[in-house]
Amino acid sequence: MTTAEDGESWDGLSEIGLHSDLRGIEENTVVVTLGASKTRAKALELAPQAHRLAAQVIARVEHELGDLLPPVACKAGCCFCCYHQVLISPPEAVLIGDFLEKHFSERQRQALAAKAQKNLELIAGKDLEAIVQIRPQLKCAFLQDNLCTIYAVRPMGCRAWSSKRAEQCEIGLAHGDPLAGIGGYIHRQKIAVDIHHGLLQGTKALGLESGYMDLAGGVNLLLQNNLANLIQRWLNGEEVFSPVMDYRV
Repeated sequence: MTTAEDGESWDGLSEIGLHSDLRGIEENTVVVTLGASKTRAKALELAPQAHRLAAQVIARVEHELGDLLPPVACKAGCCFCCYHQVLISPPEAVLIGDFLEKHFSERQRQALAAKAQKNLELIAGKDLEAIVQIRPQLKCAFLQDNLCTIYAVRPMGCRAWSSKRAEQCEIGLAHGDPLAGIGGYIHRQKIAVDIHHGLLQGTKALGLESGYMDLAGGVNLLLQNNLANLIQRWLNGEEVFSPVMDYRV
């Protein structure tokens, strides 16, 4: 059977979001949410809003495609993708930091910082090709007993990842091939990227530092600083994430 992922046309899906101006929609949401009141509470709304929009659009697209889509192999306990280097944005970093402050003990946060630092040391000075080769050593700091300990606030990059072939994910991890024929849902990634970029366009329009940072670097920065102070400085327009920012928007 030919599936949408094998090249089926996306014609007819424009009304349900795939061809909509998702970046513009998300940018406007950010400006409306944070424009009138730059507070910690409002900042914590940004990433969840983007995550919900992505989930809603993805659900509508997949409902429309129906049987054209093969089943996703991802399930709880399958964690081969949790060795990728995930990029997060400042709103996601703020959300994760708040979650850690509320749900993790000081001892747990110290253990996380040590794990994140270890990963940063492993990838220091290496190019992408070299990093891919050591992926089996780069276990996400938040992975415990093959489950994500921040699942409720996981980044957009994690939410959008998918595979139709779990066994290929295992092979890819073992052999340093990040894709290895996993057959992921490309439309999920496109939707997530567009909305995530809209999130950053919105924060940039408000004069806030905007871009992408490695999850390990972001976590390390969060845990080394007073969170309330870091958030307020970011909302004031300071470049607080610059030491770990990989790509600016």
